[in-house]
Amino acid sequence: AVVSTQSIMVNYTITSDYKNPKGFRMYFKESREAAKSQSLSGSTEVPLDKQEICTGTFKAYFNADIYDYRHVYFKLEADVEESETFSKRVTLNKKMIDAAEDRVVMKSGCDNKSGICQADLVLAPVEYTISPKGYNDIAIGRTEYILFQINVTNKGEDIAFLSELSFELPRNIIFNRRQPIGDQTEDDVSHIKCITKEGADLINKVICCLSSKLNVSNSEIFGISVITTNIEDLSQKKLDFNFKTYVQEPSEELSTLMGDNERTVSIKVGYPAGIDLNGRPLRERQPYSNDVPDLSI
Repeated sequence: AVVSTQSIMVNYTITSDYKNPKGFRMYFKESREAAKSQSLSGSTEVPLDKQEICTGTFKAYFNADIYDYRHVYFKLEADVEESETFSKRVTLNKKMIDAAEDRVVMKSGCDNKSGICQADLVLAPVEYTISPKGYNDIAIGRTEYILFQINVTNKGEDIAFLSELSFELPRNIIFNRRQPIGDQTEDDVSHIKCITKEGADLINKVICCLSSKLNVSNSEIFGISVITTNIEDLSQKKLDFNFKTYVQEPSEELSTLMGDNERTVSIKVGYPAGIDLNGRPLRERQPYSNDVPDLSI
Protein backbone atom coordinates (compact mmCIF):
# COMPACT_ATOMS: atom_id res chain seq x y z
CA ALA A 1 0.00 0.00 0.00
CA VAL A 2 1.17 3.51 -0.79
CA VAL A 3 0.99 5.93 2.17
CA SER A 4 0.27 9.51 1.21
CA THR A 5 2.72 12.00 2.61
CA GLN A 6 1.12 15.02 1.03
CA SER A 7 0.26 17.91 3.34
CA ILE A 8 -0.69 21.56 3.34
CA MET A 9 0.57 24.44 5.46
CA VAL A 10 -2.04 26.34 7.45
CA ASN A 11 -1.26 29.74 8.96
CA TYR A 12 -3.21 30.72 12.06
CA THR A 13 -3.58 33.75 14.33
CA ILE A 14 -5.26 33.73 17.75
CA THR A 15 -6.41 37.14 18.99
CA SER A 16 -7.24 37.75 22.65
CA ASP A 17 -10.04 40.01 23.91
CA TYR A 18 -10.74 41.22 20.39
CA LYS A 19 -14.20 42.59 21.26
CA ASN A 20 -12.88 44.98 23.90
CA PRO A 21 -12.29 48.49 22.47
CA LYS A 22 -10.46 49.61 25.63
CA GLY A 23 -7.53 47.23 25.20
CA PHE A 24 -6.84 43.57 25.86
CA ARG A 25 -7.09 42.10 29.37
CA MET A 26 -5.40 38.80 28.46
CA TYR A 27 -2.22 38.45 26.45
CA PHE A 28 0.30 36.00 25.02
CA LYS A 29 3.99 35.92 25.81
CA GLU A 30 6.44 33.69 23.97
CA SER A 31 9.10 33.99 26.67
CA ARG A 32 9.69 35.69 30.00
CA GLU A 33 11.61 38.50 28.32
CA ALA A 34 9.21 38.94 25.42
CA ALA A 35 6.71 41.79 25.29
CA LYS A 36 3.00 41.27 25.85
CA SER A 37 1.08 40.57 22.67
CA GLN A 38 -2.64 40.51 21.99
CA SER A 39 -2.19 37.94 19.21
CA LEU A 40 -0.26 34.74 18.66
CA SER A 41 0.60 33.57 15.14
CA GLY A 42 2.08 30.41 13.76
CA SER A 43 1.77 27.75 11.10
CA THR A 44 1.28 24.03 11.11
CA GLU A 45 1.60 21.26 8.57
CA VAL A 46 -1.57 19.26 8.13
CA PRO A 47 -1.23 15.81 6.49
CA LEU A 48 -4.03 15.13 4.04
CA ASP A 49 -4.62 11.60 5.35
CA LYS A 50 -5.86 12.82 8.75
CA GLN A 51 -9.21 14.27 9.72
CA GLU A 52 -7.97 16.28 12.69
CA ILE A 53 -4.72 17.63 14.01
CA CYS A 54 -3.98 19.52 17.19
CA THR A 55 -1.52 22.37 16.92
CA GLY A 56 -0.82 22.35 20.65
CA THR A 57 -1.80 24.38 23.68
CA PHE A 58 -0.98 28.03 24.25
CA LYS A 59 -0.85 29.92 27.52
CA ALA A 60 -2.66 33.23 27.88
CA TYR A 61 -2.05 35.51 30.85
CA PHE A 62 -4.18 38.07 32.70
CA ASN A 63 -3.12 41.65 33.17
CA ALA A 64 -2.46 42.59 36.79
CA ASP A 65 -5.44 44.92 37.39
CA ILE A 66 -8.79 44.10 35.82
CA TYR A 67 -11.91 46.10 36.57
CA ASP A 68 -13.89 45.14 33.48
CA TYR A 69 -15.77 41.87 34.08
CA ARG A 70 -17.14 41.33 30.61
CA HIS A 71 -16.24 38.03 28.97
CA VAL A 72 -12.88 37.79 27.24
CA TYR A 73 -13.35 36.56 23.66
CA PHE A 74 -10.70 34.77 21.62
CA LYS A 75 -10.82 34.63 17.85
CA LEU A 76 -9.05 32.21 15.50
CA GLU A 77 -8.16 33.23 11.95
CA ALA A 78 -6.52 30.91 9.45
CA ASP A 79 -5.53 30.68 5.82
CA VAL A 80 -3.81 28.18 3.54
CA GLU A 81 -0.23 28.86 2.58
CA GLU A 82 0.20 28.79 -1.17
CA SER A 83 2.21 25.97 -2.70
CA GLU A 84 2.95 24.85 -6.21
CA THR A 85 0.90 21.71 -5.80
CA PHE A 86 -2.17 22.81 -3.88
CA SER A 87 -2.48 26.60 -4.15
CA LYS A 88 -5.31 26.39 -6.69
CA ARG A 89 -7.11 23.40 -5.22
CA VAL A 90 -7.14 23.85 -1.45
CA THR A 91 -9.34 26.25 0.44
CA LEU A 92 -10.69 26.60 3.95
CA ASN A 93 -14.35 26.71 4.89
CA LYS A 94 -14.72 30.35 5.90
CA LYS A 95 -17.89 29.66 7.88
CA MET A 96 -16.02 27.19 10.07
CA ILE A 97 -13.19 29.65 10.62
CA ASP A 98 -15.59 32.47 11.48
CA ALA A 99 -17.22 30.20 14.06
CA ALA A 100 -13.88 29.44 15.72
CA GLU A 101 -14.47 31.61 18.77
CA ASP A 102 -14.35 30.96 22.49
CA ARG A 103 -14.55 33.00 25.65
CA VAL A 104 -13.23 33.21 29.18
CA VAL A 105 -15.93 34.01 31.75
CA MET A 106 -14.81 36.47 34.41
CA LYS A 107 -15.84 35.74 37.99
CA SER A 108 -17.99 38.70 39.01
CA GLY A 109 -19.76 37.79 42.25
CA CYS A 110 -22.76 36.03 40.72
CA ASP A 111 -24.31 33.03 42.45
CA ASN A 112 -24.44 31.01 39.25
CA LYS A 113 -21.69 28.38 39.18
CA SER A 114 -20.88 29.22 35.57
CA GLY A 115 -19.95 32.76 36.64
CA ILE A 116 -22.51 34.17 34.20
CA CYS A 117 -25.09 36.40 35.89
CA GLN A 118 -28.57 35.32 34.83
CA ALA A 119 -30.68 38.48 34.93
CA ASP A 120 -34.28 39.03 33.89
CA LEU A 121 -35.16 42.65 33.17
CA VAL A 122 -38.84 43.59 33.03
CA LEU A 123 -39.94 46.88 31.50
CA ALA A 124 -43.34 47.92 32.88
CA PRO A 125 -45.92 49.41 30.47
CA VAL A 126 -44.73 52.94 29.70
CA GLU A 127 -47.18 55.67 30.69
CA TYR A 128 -46.92 59.28 29.55
CA THR A 129 -48.27 62.77 30.06
CA ILE A 130 -48.37 65.60 27.53
CA SER A 131 -47.63 69.21 28.41
CA PRO A 132 -49.51 71.50 28.76
CA LYS A 133 -52.14 69.54 30.66
CA GLY A 134 -55.42 68.69 29.02
CA TYR A 135 -54.06 66.97 25.89
CA ASN A 136 -54.10 63.22 25.28
CA ASP A 137 -52.53 63.56 21.80
CA ILE A 138 -49.98 65.88 20.23
CA ALA A 139 -51.61 69.10 19.04
CA ILE A 140 -49.46 70.92 16.47
CA GLY A 141 -48.59 74.38 17.69
CA ARG A 142 -50.00 73.75 21.17
CA THR A 143 -48.27 70.85 22.94
CA GLU A 144 -44.64 71.18 24.00
CA TYR A 145 -43.39 68.09 25.84
CA ILE A 146 -44.07 64.41 26.41
CA LEU A 147 -42.94 62.91 29.72
CA PHE A 148 -42.54 59.12 29.71
CA GLN A 149 -42.51 57.20 32.99
CA ILE A 150 -39.95 54.39 32.96
CA ASN A 151 -39.87 51.44 35.38
CA VAL A 152 -37.27 48.66 34.90
CA THR A 153 -37.07 45.78 37.42
CA ASN A 154 -34.55 42.95 37.68
CA LYS A 155 -36.56 39.78 38.38
CA GLY A 156 -33.69 37.41 37.63
CA GLU A 157 -31.52 35.21 39.81
CA ASP A 158 -28.44 37.45 39.77
CA ILE A 159 -27.28 41.03 39.49
CA ALA A 160 -27.99 42.81 36.21
CA PHE A 161 -24.71 44.44 35.21
CA LEU A 162 -24.54 47.54 33.01
CA SER A 163 -28.25 47.51 32.15
CA GLU A 164 -29.45 50.04 29.59
CA LEU A 165 -32.67 51.40 28.14
CA SER A 166 -32.88 52.71 24.59
CA PHE A 167 -35.46 54.05 22.16
CA GLU A 168 -35.45 55.65 18.73
CA LEU A 169 -36.58 59.24 18.32
CA PRO A 170 -39.25 59.73 15.63
CA ARG A 171 -38.53 62.45 13.09
CA ASN A 172 -38.82 66.02 14.45
CA ILE A 173 -38.79 64.80 18.08
CA ILE A 174 -35.91 66.05 20.25
CA PHE A 175 -34.66 64.41 23.43
CA ASN A 176 -34.87 66.89 26.30
CA ARG A 177 -33.60 65.26 29.49
CA ARG A 178 -33.81 62.49 32.05
CA GLN A 179 -35.73 63.72 35.09
CA PRO A 180 -37.25 62.64 38.42
CA ILE A 181 -40.93 61.80 38.57
CA GLY A 182 -43.50 61.66 41.37
CA ASP A 183 -41.89 62.18 44.77
CA GLN A 184 -38.36 61.69 43.44
CA THR A 185 -35.60 64.27 43.69
CA GLU A 186 -32.75 64.83 41.25
CA ASP A 187 -30.44 62.88 43.57
CA ASP A 188 -32.63 59.79 43.12
CA VAL A 189 -31.93 59.64 39.37
CA SER A 190 -28.57 61.43 39.06
CA HIS A 191 -26.73 58.13 38.39
CA ILE A 192 -28.81 57.51 35.23
CA LYS A 193 -27.06 59.03 32.23
CA CYS A 194 -28.82 59.46 28.88
CA ILE A 195 -27.22 60.44 25.58
CA THR A 196 -28.37 60.75 21.97
CA LYS A 197 -26.55 58.85 19.23
CA GLU A 198 -27.11 59.00 15.50
CA GLY A 199 -27.15 55.61 13.82
CA ALA A 200 -25.94 54.62 10.37
CA ASP A 201 -29.55 55.04 9.15
CA LEU A 202 -29.45 58.68 10.40
CA ILE A 203 -32.08 57.88 13.04
CA ASN A 204 -31.35 59.33 16.46
CA LYS A 205 -31.43 56.89 19.34
CA VAL A 206 -31.50 57.73 23.05
CA ILE A 207 -29.45 55.39 25.26
CA CYS A 208 -29.80 55.57 29.04
CA CYS A 209 -27.23 53.82 31.24
CA LEU A 210 -28.94 52.53 34.37
CA SER A 211 -27.32 51.22 37.56
CA SER A 212 -23.97 49.54 36.97
CA LYS A 213 -25.29 46.79 39.27
CA LEU A 214 -29.07 46.39 39.46
CA ASN A 215 -29.70 43.94 42.30
CA VAL A 216 -32.38 41.27 42.29
CA SER A 217 -35.91 42.70 42.79
CA ASN A 218 -34.62 46.27 42.56
CA SER A 219 -36.08 48.80 40.12
CA GLU A 220 -34.97 51.84 38.20
CA ILE A 221 -37.74 54.45 38.04
CA PHE A 222 -37.29 57.75 36.20
CA GLY A 223 -38.78 60.04 33.61
CA ILE A 224 -37.72 60.84 30.04
CA SER A 225 -38.83 64.12 28.49
CA VAL A 226 -38.93 64.82 24.73
CA ILE A 227 -39.78 68.03 22.86
CA THR A 228 -42.61 68.05 20.28
CA THR A 229 -42.60 71.69 19.11
CA ASN A 230 -40.70 70.88 15.88
CA ILE A 231 -43.70 69.05 14.41
CA GLU A 232 -45.16 71.41 11.83
CA ASP A 233 -47.51 69.36 9.68
CA LEU A 234 -49.47 66.13 9.49
CA SER A 235 -46.87 64.17 7.53
CA GLN A 236 -46.65 62.17 10.77
CA LYS A 237 -50.17 61.28 11.90
CA LYS A 238 -48.89 58.95 14.59
CA LEU A 239 -45.61 58.66 16.49
CA ASP A 240 -44.30 55.32 17.71
CA PHE A 241 -41.82 55.22 20.58
CA ASN A 242 -40.22 51.78 20.92
CA PHE A 243 -38.53 51.28 24.29
CA LYS A 244 -36.14 48.40 24.93
CA THR A 245 -34.09 47.41 27.97
CA TYR A 246 -31.20 44.94 28.08
CA VAL A 247 -28.18 43.83 30.11
CA GLN A 248 -24.54 43.62 29.13
CA GLU A 249 -21.74 41.27 30.07
CA PRO A 250 -20.99 39.70 32.46
CA SER A 251 -24.79 39.48 32.79
CA GLU A 252 -26.93 37.59 30.32
CA GLU A 253 -30.66 37.23 29.77
CA LEU A 254 -32.18 34.15 28.20
CA SER A 255 -34.09 34.81 24.99
CA THR A 256 -37.11 33.09 26.54
CA LEU A 257 -37.24 35.83 29.20
CA MET A 258 -36.99 38.83 26.88
CA GLY A 259 -40.65 39.08 25.91
CA ASP A 260 -41.21 41.79 28.53
CA ASN A 261 -38.10 43.83 27.66
CA GLU A 262 -39.83 45.97 25.01
CA ARG A 263 -42.77 48.37 25.06
CA THR A 264 -44.27 50.52 22.29
CA VAL A 265 -46.13 53.77 22.90
CA SER A 266 -48.20 55.21 20.02
CA ILE A 267 -49.36 58.83 20.18
CA LYS A 268 -51.61 60.51 17.59
CA VAL A 269 -50.73 63.84 16.00
CA GLY A 270 -53.28 66.44 14.85
CA TYR A 271 -54.22 70.10 14.65
CA PRO A 272 -56.13 71.71 17.52
CA ALA A 273 -59.82 72.09 16.60
CA GLY A 274 -60.04 75.73 17.67
CA ILE A 275 -63.59 75.27 18.93
CA ASP A 276 -64.77 76.96 22.13
CA LEU A 277 -67.65 75.25 23.91
CA ASN A 278 -69.75 77.52 26.10
CA GLY A 279 -72.90 76.54 27.96
CA ARG A 280 -75.90 78.53 29.22
CA PRO A 281 -79.32 77.58 30.61
CA LEU A 282 -82.15 77.13 28.14
CA ARG A 283 -84.12 79.84 29.98
CA GLU A 284 -82.52 82.83 31.56
CA ARG A 285 -84.53 82.24 34.72
CA GLN A 286 -85.77 78.92 35.89
CA PRO A 287 -88.34 79.27 38.68
CA TYR A 288 -88.13 76.79 41.46
CA SER A 289 -90.67 75.99 44.12
CA ASN A 290 -90.40 73.54 46.95
CA ASP A 291 -94.12 73.47 47.51
CA VAL A 292 -95.53 69.96 47.66
CA PRO A 293 -98.48 69.71 45.27
CA ASP A 294 -101.82 68.55 46.61
CA LEU A 295 -102.81 65.55 44.58
CA SER A 296 -106.31 64.15 44.81
CA ILE A 297 -107.75 61.15 43.06
